[in-house]
Amino acid sequence: MRFGRPSRIGGAGDKPETFDFLGFTHYWGKSVKGNQVVKKKTAKGRFRRTLQAIKKWGMEHRHLPMKEQQRKLNEKLRGHDCYYGVTGNIRMLSRLRYEVTKLWRRWLQWRNRSSSPNWEKFQGMLRVFPLFPARIIFTPACNETTTPRNRMRSLRSSASVGGRRPAFGRAALSRKLCHSSAWVHRRNFAMNLSQRIG
Repeated sequence: MRFGRPSRIGGAGDKPETFDFLGFTHYWGKSVKGNQVVKKKTAKGRFRRTLQAIKKWGMEHRHLPMKEQQRKLNEKLRGHDCYYGVTGNIRMLSRLRYEVTKLWRRWLQWRNRSSSPNWEKFQGMLRVFPLFPARIIFTPACNETTTPRNRMRSLRSSASVGGRRPAFGRAALSRKLCHSSAWVHRRNFAMNLSQRIG
């Protein structure tokens, strides 16, 4: 597989090289400073399968109360972000919210055709039952030399004040550690990739 760094002076017919791996499409882009970097976004096939799974769930559970539907949808969106919430992928995360919003309105229309909400009324419902916003969890700003064990110590020391328990609690601390461990794996993959294409 050829995935070389593109030329700074590309021809008009040059097509950017991409490849899919672990649910992401990897492609060359530019950083904020203008350097060429490998970026990632949700692969089209994985995005389509995620949307189809949510659509199937909604059709089977469209008669649930709206509050329960909101809770379940937010769980699915948060789970999606825990894997695909990488720097540069905010557009695909936001697009998923947009598509899920359209599906949700369609379920409500099918549930009660006599009083199905129009778009304006549905927007009012979303203000009462909002969907979880798109978020980036994994960023290159993390300290790449920090191991999960040391990361746990740093989280405890930075969160505790005067020996008191962390304000965010044990559950949030576990989530932060999980994200840190996943970042180590992503760091190793990026290093191997850079050695292959360097």
